[in-house]
Amino acid sequence: MRLFLRFLPVLSALFVLGLSLQAQAGVTLDQRTGFQIVRENDRPTSERPNWINRQDCFDSSNDRVASVTEAEDIADNSTDTWIHIFAQVTDWQTNSDQLDVYVSKSTDCAKEIEEGITGTSRCAQVYSQSKWVAGAPLVVNPRDIILLDVINDFDSSLPAGGGEDICDKQEEQSVSIYILQRRGDGVVGSASWTLSGYDLRGPSAPDTLEALPGDENLFLEWNIEAESEDSDTNGFTYYCVATGTEAGAGGAGSTPGTAGGAGGESSEFENCPQSILSQGVIPDEDFLDYKCGSTNGKNTRSGQAKDVINGTVYAVAVAAKDDLGNSGPLSPISCAQPGEVTTFFESYKDSGGKGGKNGKGFCGFAQEPHQGLLLWGLGLVGLLMARRRRSHS
Repeated sequence: MRLFLRFLPVLSALFVLGLSLQAQAGVTLDQRTGFQIVRENDRPTSERPNWINRQDCFDSSNDRVASVTEAEDIADNSTDTWIHIFAQVTDWQTNSDQLDVYVSKSTDCAKEIEEGITGTSRCAQVYSQSKWVAGAPLVVNPRDIILLDVINDFDSSLPAGGGEDICDKQEEQSVSIYILQRRGDGVVGSASWTLSGYDLRGPSAPDTLEALPGDENLFLEWNIEAESEDSDTNGFTYYCVATGTEAGAGGAGSTPGTAGGAGGESSEFENCPQSILSQGVIPDEDFLDYKCGSTNGKNTRSGQAKDVINGTVYAVAVAAKDDLGNSGPLSPISCAQPGEVTTFFESYKDSGGKGGKNGKGFCGFAQEPHQGLLLWGLGLVGLLMARRRRSHS
């Protein structure tokens, strides 16, 4: 009994500390591993992998995830692009708690929801779950992030985004994502992620393009006016299409603000008619078959296109890309025909030149000098000697 009384103050302190810790329980999010955009091809750190780009949007589905089982299945098997949030939750009460995910451009959603402000476009709800399993991700559709202006009340029966048309939204926007642990009408815990957003807009196109022929390659030069250049430009991609190539049904690529290409309409150019490349079209995955080179660097203004065949006339275009991998629209079209390059000596011989031993090179002049060349050399030596005598006198 005396021993118990001796440790009673310590036990009381631990009990109070336990109550304090329980009162502070809620949601936490590891700022390194708690947020991840899972896509088929990972993007390097230099390309802002926690941002949604245009290709991510196209690679997303029209669905939402409303159950833990479905979330776990998607995490293990889906090839679509999804946002995975690994929240750490303490003091979870099974019969009363739920996890909600909100997204906003500028509003503190934790504060707004706690104060009972709902039904506004400042905070869009993109996920809700009444069950929580440790280690299971909260799975959010990237298209819901892009649609934050119009999504407020979560309804798992509604499709997200209304289709791929949302992916042609030419906009860049940083967002904050809030994970709320709600109990009844109150918020008992919250965490946020602020290092994300979406950027669906590629850089401006080059204003001019010139393609010059090479041997199984084309030399490209382009220019961008200073007032048109985008700060996030990170390189350029080249596209080469052989004359006469026709697009399949629906065309390839899309013009800014539209959902598809020209549907096979021919892009007529004087020397290289075809129906794939057209100025102002944004290249998509259908253009990969026509990619003929790329270069990195914002200030690059020239490059070399490969994978072209000598004797074939090509339509060529260049598109800038940004640091998320978004492509901008195509430049003006230039036409060029690669071909075998004739060297200077080959051109000289074809024109009737006879220099060189057995026609093998310039060095042959020293072994079989022409009489006129020898007389010219002797005259030059005499002139130099005469000038030297005059200078000494």
